[in-house]
Amino acid sequence: MKEYEMIVIGGGAAGLSAAIEALSAIEEGTSALLYTDSQYMKNAFTKHWITNWKRNGWKTANKKSVENQDLWNELIVQTRIHRINWNKVKGHADDELNNRCDKLATDEAAKLKKHMAESSNAD
Repeated sequence: MKEYEMIVIGGGAAGLSAAIEALSAIEEGTSALLYTDSQYMKNAFTKHWITNWKRNGWKTANKKSVENQDLWNELIVQTRIHRINWNKVKGHADDELNNRCDKLATDEAAKLKKHMAESSNAD
């Protein structure tokens, strides 16, 4: 069976959106090793925080509203159609996977910048 490896850096809406997009791009029923520097995202699933949030009307243990409920719900859907192994990496701490993600992002940004410059010169 095919297993995908994904690196999602960042928390909040950006990190949730990145995880949703990555998981949406793979075939239903496949496995994914998902690496994140967001302990919050990892714990939401591995420590069943989401179950408690939903039971408590989307409130945390501190009675604060859970932000980005729409994104959490989309990510819940993805976790039901894929088998996900959640892994925590250190953010911005010279971690191999975090550095790899930074390099991928930097390389893609450079490609996009070059493409945009070429497109504007073609006009």
